[in-house]
Amino acid sequence: MPMIKLFKNQVNTLLFALLSLFFLAPALEDSRFVLLTSPFAMLVVAILSLRVISLRPKDFWTMILFVALGFGLDLILTFTTEPILEGVLTIAVRMIYISTLALAVVLLIKRLLTATTDNPVVSFKLGLCGYLLIGVLWSVVYALIYWLDRGALSARESAQIPFFYFSYAVLTGLKFSTVFPLTLWSITVCFLETIIGKVFLVVFVARMAVSFIRQQMYS
Repeated sequence: MPMIKLFKNQVNTLLFALLSLFFLAPALEDSRFVLLTSPFAMLVVAILSLRVISLRPKDFWTMILFVALGFGLDLILTFTTEPILEGVLTIAVRMIYISTLALAVVLLIKRLLTATTDNPVVSFKLGLCGYLLIGVLWSVVYALIYWLDRGALSARESAQIPFFYFSYAVLTGLKFSTVFPLTLWSITVCFLETIIGKVFLVVFVARMAVSFIRQQMYS
């Protein structure tokens, strides 16, 4: 069936997962199950990202175990009430997600720049996946910053979802709404996301142009 063939493609599956997370985030935020759905959402996105960047089998399964560890710790964090354990688990889980997503973003950009066989459609999908992944990555960074210093961001007490939209507000250059950076280091992180997002768009557009020209030359 066409739908089954569509999801056999790793890039299509990742893109679908990222778009689903983007559009379902408001429903997840208002759901009483948000603390359970967030770990599963991060697990799915991380695994699909690792599939797209084409790691060696040994490296791939090492990263899968690394992500699975983060997922397990995240579930424990959901149910723990011990303050010290909660602090240790929060930092560990956030750092696992940040390192995994950062690796995925870097290697996806590398594939976007160096691939010679991807057609313009594939390049567009890869670029869109990379852009959305940057937003997801920085949402975890903002959640960690807010946990470490509640004065760094003005945000209501909640799960990761508000930071998800704050990340995309910074990434796309929209005005802040419910979350505002207040300290120097939180503002600096916002600047970094904005700069990386803009540079990525330039690289993305250039890659699309090269793919289109190459296809026209050899068609």
